[in-house]
Amino acid sequence: HDFNNLLTGMMAQTSLALKKLPAEHQAVKNIQKANIAAERAADLTRQLLAYTGQGGFKIEKVNLNNIIRENVTLIQATLPPNVALELDLQPALSLIEADPSQIQQIAMNLVINAVEAIKENKGKVQIHTSLCAKNAIEPTKYNINNFQPETEHFVCLQVQDNGMGIKPEILDRIFDPFFSTKSGSRGLGLAASLGIVRRYNGGIQVDTPAAGGSCFTIYLPTLADSFDAKRSEDRTHELLDLNIPKLSGKKILIIDDEVSVRDAIQDIFELVSIDSLIAENGYQGLEIYQTHKDIIGLIILDLKMPGQSGMETLQQIHQLNKKVPVLISSGYTEEKAAEHFADQVTHFLPKPFKAHSLLKAIQDALEA
Repeated sequence: HDFNNLLTGMMAQTSLALKKLPAEHQAVKNIQKANIAAERAADLTRQLLAYTGQGGFKIEKVNLNNIIRENVTLIQATLPPNVALELDLQPALSLIEADPSQIQQIAMNLVINAVEAIKENKGKVQIHTSLCAKNAIEPTKYNINNFQPETEHFVCLQVQDNGMGIKPEILDRIFDPFFSTKSGSRGLGLAASLGIVRRYNGGIQVDTPAAGGSCFTIYLPTLADSFDAKRSEDRTHELLDLNIPKLSGKKILIIDDEVSVRDAIQDIFELVSIDSLIAENGYQGLEIYQTHKDIIGLIILDLKMPGQSGMETLQQIHQLNKKVPVLISSGYTEEKAAEHFADQVTHFLPKPFKAHSLLKAIQDALEA
């Protein structure tokens, strides 16, 4: 929760900076990179919530090559000077159904594992993508978790290194949580990767070539007849397209205990000329609403606050006016947040968010 609050401030402020600066400004590229890094951090918080059973997954149709390309800068940042990165991405891959952040997590975990295997020697990490038929999967390679292919076609992600390789006697254990042969390593990355792959009915094979090193191959089932050659695989990050909600002269009440979140929302509102009222906690929020309810058109309410929680605050607000639109802001998934409110009609804004996401959520809540 606290980490998501910090990310909300970061992402909202960087997206605002991009909106205010001319495209040719020399700082734009740096801000874009900072924004991408914050987005990756937000993805990791979602993974942590999912790991503890409090999160969910955003399953969508994705192209593996796009995910690798979008994360090249992040991958290269994990490589020390003695390790080179080589990409070999097969064009026109079939689509898969997956959470992009989880596929990114798998790729990063495998690359980090490869770098640790190379140690201080001069080496290279190769990332290869391809299409693979069920009957082409080599039975001689070591199958993790007794992988038995069921579907006919797979998209494959292969990460190979020329490091020290893997001893046969520990192959059974390298995907166990917290198992590691490396001093200081957390030993959780490969276990997390296996859990993700199994969720998608895929598999992992490990090979230790005679020339040395190791090769991890991830198999993910394809969507039938979903070749993606018709659309470009290159994605660009668009600048904000801000749609200004129509409040008919009314204000928005922001109830959030985190100052960075309140500041970020106010900065966004200032950019699009939305008037707001601020409350640092549920008690103050309720007091402000009682005093100014006739001029408040919408409430943004943090779910988790010290003292009076968002749920308790909402219940008391609804006793005054059940029709006022309320936007629940939370680091939890919408499904998890909904458990707190049962039959109370609310709208949801996941933290962290950018300016356009906030304004769209407000517009949707006002139009509901």
